[in-house]
Order: sequence, then C-alpha cells, then structure tokens
Amino acid sequence: MGRLSGEIRQEEDGKRKRLQRDLIFNENYPAIKSDFINKMLKGEYADFDAVHEKSRLLKLNLSEPEYAVITIDIDDLAIMTENRSAAEKQLLKFAVMNIA
Repeated sequence: MGRLSGEIRQEEDGKRKRLQRDLIFNENYPAIKSDFINKMLKGEYADFDAVHEKSRLLKLNLSEPEYAVITIDIDDLAIMTENRSAAEKQLLKFAVMNIA
C-alpha cells in the first residue's frame, strides 16, 4: 500500500509542477513571443527548423509565404520615461502595442 500511495503522490506532484510551469508560461507568453519575433527579425536564428519548432511551440503560424513588419518609434520616449518606474514603462509599452 505504501508504494502505491507514493506513486500517487509522485504523480500528483508532477501534475502540480506541470500546472505551475503552464501558469508561468501563460503569464509570460506575450514577452516570450515578442522576444522570439525580435530575435527572428534581427536574424539571430540561422536554422529554419529551429524557427519552425519554436513558432510551433508558441502557436505562431508562420506558414504564409510573406509577412509585413511594422516598427513604431515614439519621439523622445527616453526623455518622457526617464523618471518612470519599470512597471510604468512596461505599461506604456503594453498600451502602445495594443493601440498598434
């Protein structure tokens, strides 16, 4: 009976760890996706298979033949945000991304 309860406990611990990992991933998904796209646009991935696999994991459909890229530059952003907290800067970035 002890071995069975140990296996059940181990399985429950595994489920709890997977749920925690999924929660952390979901909370950070926008940042992870943004980082991936930035690295891809900068040419930091030399291997197409790696790009394809990572895009699949991030649930990004890259199967289309062409894509458009938009860049946004906010005039004097550094000056406007120099006295702002990191959280306020992140909020501004989030607002600009939503508007775009």
